[in-house]
Amino acid sequence: MEGGVEDEVEELEMDGEVGKGDGEVTPFLVSEDFVESPKGLSFVVCAVVAREREEAKQRIKDQPEPSIKDQPEPSPDSSQKITSRSKRAKKVAMARKGLRSLALAIGLPLLLTALTIYLFQLGQGYDELVISAWYPPIWLIHLAALLSSSLMGLSAWLVWAEGGLHQPATAFPLFVTQLFLGLMWGPVVFVMGATRLGLVVGLVLVASLYGCLMGFREVNPLAADLVKPCIAWAVLLVIMSFALI
Repeated sequence: MEGGVEDEVEELEMDGEVGKGDGEVTPFLVSEDFVESPKGLSFVVCAVVAREREEAKQRIKDQPEPSIKDQPEPSPDSSQKITSRSKRAKKVAMARKGLRSLALAIGLPLLLTALTIYLFQLGQGYDELVISAWYPPIWLIHLAALLSSSLMGLSAWLVWAEGGLHQPATAFPLFVTQLFLGLMWGPVVFVMGATRLGLVVGLVLVASLYGCLMGFREVNPLAADLVKPCIAWAVLLVIMSFALI
């Protein structure tokens, strides 16, 4: 039924009997007998359907299209809050990472030095070798060794924080070399009694520390300044080794 009505509406619109293209229905006069007849009733239904359809089309055309400008924009305060929170979270994450790396840089050399002192019992050998009164007590040597390893760890961390532990290329190998030599000097001299070898170890230790000083200075001057006390300590080890020969 609906399909037939639609077809009749389209035919009447094409014939110009029902409506125009602008949505208005052409007025017409009919008699009561025509309206009561089946053909007249169908004609009236078609006219009403056509008018409603044209009015619906017109209402759709009259509705304004939503634009992007009409959409609500986030307020500047909310965007600033989100940005500040993200920056704060990044800073906290970087600070935590920095603290962990700092603890590792200082703690690892310090732990290795303490283990060397404990495992090799350096105090016993020191008492047997020392024959001069100007030699410092063993506890002071242990303390200086621990402080030197800690300062070198802090210095290396400062350079690493600047992203330059591999620039120049010799910085990292020299740091590892001085750490190894600093750990070996005590057992070589006080446990093995090899004072001449201890002198060589001390000289190479001074040279490696000086190389760290020059390399670290290019990246972070403060890191280079922290190496200076360690060089002074290494020079004292060289003097002690030479005096024991």
